[in-house]
Amino acid sequence: MIERLPATPEGLAAAAALLDSGGLTAFPTDTVYGIGCRAGNAEALARIFAAKRRPAEKQVPILASSLEQAAALGYRVDDRVRRLAARWWPGPLTIVLRVEHGGDATPSMAVTQAFRVPDHRVALSL
Repeated sequence: MIERLPATPEGLAAAAALLDSGGLTAFPTDTVYGIGCRAGNAEALARIFAAKRRPAEKQVPILASSLEQAAALGYRVDDRVRRLAARWWPGPLTIVLRVEHGGDATPSMAVTQAFRVPDHRVALSL
């Protein structure tokens, strides 16, 4: 079922609850509309790949609200990455991070993962 939710506090809370329960949502970012799920939810991620007919070997970026969130998910954040993020985030820069340790949110067995912090209030709130 498709339901259009307004970008109000109530609508964003409903979209976040949908994501928390394993659902998918389409939402705007600073560059495009995207289809998203919670990082680490393998079943939801598989539904995104199926919906987009995306090859399994082609990763999808993780949108985060901050660099600290990426680090908390188990990715290595060094001084060079911090400088890049401080200059360009939020914004359209994608930074590829290495896995620091096997966290719950690593969406694949890859040793690197692309991250972005979008400059859009809707994406950041989810």
